[in-house]
Amino acid sequence: MSRHGAAVQFVAFRADDKMILAGSLDRSARRWHMPVAMERGIEELRLWSHAFTGMELDAKGVMHILDARGWKERRQLLEELSGQP
Repeated sequence: MSRHGAAVQFVAFRADDKMILAGSLDRSARRWHMPVAMERGIEELRLWSHAFTGMELDAKGVMHILDARGWKERRQLLEELSGQP
């Protein structure tokens, strides 16, 4: 993904909410696709982040890498919730 080389000075949104145009102090302009809103519950999003990254945060906010068994368990739970890993 290409980024601006300096601070962004202006942003414009397309009327259909699918694109953003950002202009930078380095005289570059970039088009970005708007992220799609997720309509999932908190538990499903948490499992999705674990399955996608292979990591999780503990209660103190410390990141831990999942072992193979933990990663597989989360993928299975996510599939049961949403039908997709």
